Amino acid sequence: MTINDEKFLKSTKGVALSTNGDGCEAYVKLVAAELEIESRTSEHIRGLLKDAGVCYGLLDDAIKELVANPVIGEPVLVAKGEPPQPGKDAQLEYLFDTVAKREPKVDAQGRIDYKDLNFIQSAKAGQVLVRKIPVEPGAPGKSVLGKDIAPRTGRDRQIARGANTHLAPDGLTVMASIDGTIMFKGGSVSVQPSQNIPGSIDSSTGNINCVGSVKVYNNICSEFKVVVNGDLEVGGNVEDAFVEVTGNVLIRGGFFGSGKGIIVAGGDVTVKYAENQKIRAGGTIYIGGEVMNCDLYAGDAVVVQGKVGRIAGGNVAAKHLVRAAGFGNEASVVTHVHVAYDMKLMERLREVTKELERLASDEKRVKDALVGLYRLEMNGKLPPDKKEVLVRFKDFMTQLPAQKDALKTEFEQLKQKLQELAGARVVAEEAVFSGTVVHFGPVYKEILEDYLNGVVYEKSGEAITRTTFDAERERRHEEQWQKSRKETAAVKRPEPVPA
Repeated sequence: MTINDEKFLKSTKGVALSTNGDGCEAYVKLVAAELEIESRTSEHIRGLLKDAGVCYGLLDDAIKELVANPVIGEPVLVAKGEPPQPGKDAQLEYLFDTVAKREPKVDAQGRIDYKDLNFIQSAKAGQVLVRKIPVEPGAPGKSVLGKDIAPRTGRDRQIARGANTHLAPDGLTVMASIDGTIMFKGGSVSVQPSQNIPGSIDSSTGNINCVGSVKVYNNICSEFKVVVNGDLEVGGNVEDAFVEVTGNVLIRGGFFGSGKGIIVAGGDVTVKYAENQKIRAGGTIYIGGEVMNCDLYAGDAVVVQGKVGRIAGGNVAAKHLVRAAGFGNEASVVTHVHVAYDMKLMERLREVTKELERLASDEKRVKDALVGLYRLEMNGKLPPDKKEVLVRFKDFMTQLPAQKDALKTEFEQLKQKLQELAGARVVAEEAVFSGTVVHFGPVYKEILEDYLNGVVYEKSGEAITRTTFDAERERRHEEQWQKSRKETAAVKRPEPVPA
């Protein structure tokens, strides 16, 4: 037996006494070489414990058993105190959805329902948004030496509140100060003014730039610009528009056009279908139908739903998951699907790789040039202007090893960070067609034949593996994913990603 943070009390006549670190347990260890007959009685053991100050929680049955059946060389528990009961940490109870369900429901026929989405959460002035449950004190314990053991105190937790909220006089309740939309970011709750646009964003309204959530009842027309510090809900379509939102985006229609449009969102983006457009989301991209020739990037996942939820053409990338009914089409259109993909990391990885290639090329050219320059110098024929070149080339070769080492170190660090995205998955519920290319970070696999049953791609070591789609297994993965999203929502909300 190993005793945590063992502290010795006394050792005499073959009997060693000790306690654990907090003094809640006392032990007796018999040492055969020194053990005397008188040490084998319960009275003697109890007397030694009393002399050592052990006066609380004696285990009579354990002492009798030790005397009747001596255990030599192993500590035996003979007294047990009362451990302290730790205090409870303060808790924050949020009276709104910190992670609103923005994934549309799919019925048995594969139809998408956008009606039951709690997208923009509203608050009235005076509405309670957060309640704090204060720290609860713990209860002291008692050691085997009869001393009180102080409990661990509960940790307090401060309420982070943002604009247009106030703290009630009790100091435990956050309330809305105005009517508006609830915003939750980085653990802080705020209320932003809301703006409703009854028609479309077009020449009658011009571009929109506002603080607070916006609801557009109809469409956002081609080449108009919408910048919102909050959430955006669009009742119709978005065509070739520029949309930049710090929160979440819901488009009940489609996002389409000639390829000029882009949506950049700090949170999630939900849209009915997308064609020839670009989307950047800090959270998850949910699409209820086909994705045709789009450029999508999500900081969490891309989920394309329904029976017609197919991704065909273009590039789709996410850190953790890309899921759709199918990838590619019967015409074998080239479709790139990336997971374990961090846009900034991948961009820097490409930069470092190019820089290493450039240095290798420069090193070869400089070495070749130095051969000729050294020959001229040895023969005393090196002209003055070439002497300056020789000095520069020597300096380059002197600094080169440190530059290469620094870049190689950064390269390995970047690869390691990408490896930390292990567990990323590509899920095709129904089919994957040839022409699809599946990427896990820098490793990729070209699909050379059609798979007309559901498949799942994962990474094992440096290889990309394929397994058959299992609905029950995917359901468990989905539950775990949603749970992890809720756990991280109160910590940090994704920031907008670069276009």
